[in-house]
Parts: sequence; structure tokens; C-alpha cells
Amino acid sequence: MTIQTAEKIINEFGKVLSHSVHPHLFQPKSNLPCSVARIKFAIYRYVIELIRLEKLNKETAEMLIIGYSSLSYFLPDQETADQMNRISELKDDPHPDKQLQIKRQKERIHALLIYKDILNAEIQEFIKECIITSHKHE
Repeated sequence: MTIQTAEKIINEFGKVLSHSVHPHLFQPKSNLPCSVARIKFAIYRYVIELIRLEKLNKETAEMLIIGYSSLSYFLPDQETADQMNRISELKDDPHPDKQLQIKRQKERIHALLIYKDILNAEIQEFIKECIITSHKHE
């Protein structure tokens, strides 16, 4: 992947992320400019290039980390995204008939938040490793 392609994917992904605001945090994967894997690869490629050029600053690193970890909010389809957005908004006790279903959905939201933390740690580890490796070659 060229750096230009990586930048293009990251910019397009950033535009999609700008629509992930409360109460519409969750979105369908179909809104993404390409697959989750390709977006991850673009971010990796971009990080490597910025480190190589000694242009990775804290602000850019933080934006890339946030974007990378936000991939956890992209769900298989619009219906699932809408459902998760509705569930995340609930504050009152639901009707007894819906409590079990809502409990399961809230557990799924919790799992997605854990996945976000995992993605956050994953990209931070990659950035740290790239920085350490680049300093070894100096």
C-alpha cells in the first residue's frame, strides 16, 4: 500500500468517524470506505511512514489511536447499529417483557467497549514498537 493510498483511506475513515457522535455512536460497516482490516493496515502504514520521516507527533498519534480503537463501533448492519444506539440511550427501566433482551444488548455494548480497549492497546503497542525499532537503527 502506498502512503498516498493509506492517507486517502485514513481521511475517508475520518469523515465517516465524524458522524459517530452521541447518540449515533454505532454505525454499520457499510459506511466504512473499505474493510476494517484495510483501514488497520492503512493506519499501520501511515504510522511507519510518519516515524520514518520523524513526523509522528503526540496529536497525530492520539488521533490515529482514537480512530483505530473506534473501529469497534462499526457493526455488521444498519439495523444492529440502530439497535445498539437505542439501547445505549436507555436510562429508565424497560418494560419487563424487554428486560432480558435489553440486558443482552447492554452486555454486547460492554463487550464492544472491551474490544475498543483491546484495539487501543494494540495500536499503542505497535506505535511504541515502531518508535523503539527506529531508534535502534539510528
